[in-house]
Amino acid sequence: MYITDPNQEEDHIATGSESLREFAHNAGMDNPDRAWLLDSRDVWVANPFYSGPAVPHPEDDCRSNDEIAQANAEHDRQFSEWHGDSDGSVGCD
Repeated sequence: MYITDPNQEEDHIATGSESLREFAHNAGMDNPDRAWLLDSRDVWVANPFYSGPAVPHPEDDCRSNDEIAQANAEHDRQFSEWHGDSDGSVGCD
């Protein structure tokens, strides 16, 4: 992609951030109801045209501390069952 700037002497290839900014502008204009936009490089971009309530980043873990503790305890239980170690450690004792 080339960007023409009348203040520059010649065209240049867009940088990654310029490309992402242009994607957010174009896709955001078409989808003002979406807080986050996913580009073709699998990168989430905040929509500059979104004006609704705050929405956490799609990859943020927004679970409560209790839910996280419960998931960790379940992981530790399964690890112990599969590996026979009560503390989840791996070693050659």
